[in-house]
Amino acid sequence: MLLFNTLLAAASLFTVQAPLPITIGSPAPTISVRKWLKGKPIASMKNDRTYVVEFWATWCQPCKACIPHLTEIAAKNKDVSFAGISIWEEDHGGNIQRFVMEMGPRMNYAVGYSGNRDGMAASWMAPSRQAGIPVAFVIKRGIIQWIGNPMALDGPLAQIKADTFDVAAAKSAYEQSVRMGQAEREVKEALNKAEELHAAGKLAEASGILAALAAKSPQGSMKARIARAVWLAKDDGAAWRREINGLADGKDEESRMLLGAIAIELERQGDEANGREAMATALKATLEADIDTLLSASIFYQDIHDKKTALRVLKRARALSAGTEPYNRPEFLKMLDKDIQALSTQP
Repeated sequence: MLLFNTLLAAASLFTVQAPLPITIGSPAPTISVRKWLKGKPIASMKNDRTYVVEFWATWCQPCKACIPHLTEIAAKNKDVSFAGISIWEEDHGGNIQRFVMEMGPRMNYAVGYSGNRDGMAASWMAPSRQAGIPVAFVIKRGIIQWIGNPMALDGPLAQIKADTFDVAAAKSAYEQSVRMGQAEREVKEALNKAEELHAAGKLAEASGILAALAAKSPQGSMKARIARAVWLAKDDGAAWRREINGLADGKDEESRMLLGAIAIELERQGDEANGREAMATALKATLEADIDTLLSASIFYQDIHDKKTALRVLKRARALSAGTEPYNRPEFLKMLDKDIQALSTQP
């Protein structure tokens, strides 16, 4: 949702972040591979050549989806050295080698195994605060130029080769993304702890975590309010209704729209009845005129298999989006049209 994306982008940091040990613009660490499984080994990186170092694992489905794309890019860029480095898994009885052999020409670049949490996982991934794979690093003249998903590699690589890539801008965007990702993980950890305490009947401690979370950042505040509302729905029906009515009557737009997120969370925790009540309250409070709430409602009603209502609110969102910035972007409208078509043809 655009609302939630905006909140996330504007969120202050959950913790004070130290400078990244490795980031865009940093010298690349050394190549450290236990075993080369395919292609010409890369012992070290030369300053007069560009390199793409991609990290993957055999258990990682997104990694598998990226492999043919990376092969295509490698074929188009013979002047660039490509290496796919397996990490975050153990090499049991040649399982990684078998995977590479089974991929055959679809994985047509140098492939190596660096270890599980050691090797390049420790010297490249951990210092750059990478928490997921696949991820690719582009190195030129010994300096990291870009870090990102291999599916988005084409454009940056072309610019890097042409010396037109804005490394400073890429660094700023990358570090902001890393900080936001870290904040998200810390919020999730705090919520999990609060849920454990609430389930154990330690309500004061659980509420204390939510209060601390709400004080940290806008993102934390939003998540804490959702969690608190869900708890009230389980624990105290009268207080729950006071809460959602208070949100509906709130003067700030965020409070009213928050009801949609609460409804979705309730449904996903198996409480469809209270979820329906929260969503109906949200639609009424916003007079079915808020696009984010309508989009949330479409998701909610699809989840509970109420296709008719889901389609109605999605069409309403589409009609409003056409005349509302920034929702009237062609790509967004096209996405809504596609969703409406898909929903309309469902049995």
